[in-house]
Amino acid sequence: MLTKKCVAGIKNGLGRKRLTDIPAALQAFKWLYVFEALFSVTTIATKLSILYLYKRIFTTFDKMFAWALYTVAALQVGRAVSGFFTVVFQCWPIDILWKLKGGLFSGQPEGHCIDLVAALTGLAIANTVLNTALLVLPMPMVWKLHTSRKHKIGLCVIFALGCA
Repeated sequence: MLTKKCVAGIKNGLGRKRLTDIPAALQAFKWLYVFEALFSVTTIATKLSILYLYKRIFTTFDKMFAWALYTVAALQVGRAVSGFFTVVFQCWPIDILWKLKGGLFSGQPEGHCIDLVAALTGLAIANTVLNTALLVLPMPMVWKLHTSRKHKIGLCVIFALGCA
């Protein structure tokens, strides 16, 4: 569905300086807005499923691992919620967003938009830190396993590839 909407938007002038079909382009901007908002929801579902997998694999984990696991999960949810609301309320009133992108305002619109580049940069930094935590989280538990060093290294590589 996303691909279909993106192709329709490109056919109607998205990415060009001058839009060819304003109503179709506005519809494409609205769909882009919806998919931007859904991005946080879909990525947090994946990250929480990885954390749940860690919890299931390491059933005899210690309290420190459990604390770290739940802390990373809470921070991931917090980042996803803040990302969702940042995208949804980047402009107020919300319809200014696609009206500005569609070039329907000749003057200054009634309302305001946040500095989205700064907001998304902050979210990207938080996302990178939390993804690194997601990657590193199972490593201490792998090194506590009673197996050879070669197997431990192999397991760490497998976990690292799974989170990449």
